[in-house]
Amino acid sequence: MWCLFEAHTEANVGRGATVRFRGYTQAVSQHFVKRNADKSLKVGARALKKTHRHFVSAGSVMQAMYRMLHLGTPHKITQKQFDEAALQTGCKGLTAFAALPYVDLSCLFTVSTGHALLFGVVSDFVDYTLRSLKDIKPADPDAKLVMSREARQRVAARGQFLVVTSDFGRRYKCIMQYRKSYRMEDWLHFLNKDQDLHSMSQNYPDTFQAFQENKSAFRHVLVM
Repeated sequence: MWCLFEAHTEANVGRGATVRFRGYTQAVSQHFVKRNADKSLKVGARALKKTHRHFVSAGSVMQAMYRMLHLGTPHKITQKQFDEAALQTGCKGLTAFAALPYVDLSCLFTVSTGHALLFGVVSDFVDYTLRSLKDIKPADPDAKLVMSREARQRVAARGQFLVVTSDFGRRYKCIMQYRKSYRMEDWLHFLNKDQDLHSMSQNYPDTFQAFQENKSAFRHVLVM
């Protein structure tokens, strides 16, 4: 929690939009701190560092604004004013942990590891394996991880017949067409089930090994 990181709303394939955290594998713009306006940064960048005093101060301001919004003391504010302030401070009030004298708010870890693994490592790796074949250079040492056109066609064809039971979450969405709109749940199912059913790593031993390591890392986090 020692830094605040701003997510971005991105359009889905088809309709709607989803809030996504892209700063794990590539730098994205941040606006919570004025000096960082228009800068592209990754999660954990030193420029985003906040102190315990900052979190307490920002939380106390939003706590006071909450009273103004709902109680009208010392004066009334609108929901829009409250929301704009929350966007600037990155919070909507003061956490209860601030009352504990031995707690340093900048040391609390609140960024979901699932976001970092699924929206970061896994999605970035899949994007690489499915990158445009036109972008592959013969000298690229990782070119062997990129799937061929035939393999991609096989994945798309198998996906038409992939059906899951209703208690297993959302229906499968084609990785070839809709991965830019995948939610965390979609990536979770894909990592632990769908890519095996597709045999995506068939004839790609390095890709298979990478998928196994991704699964092992995620399952390790789940049982911690």
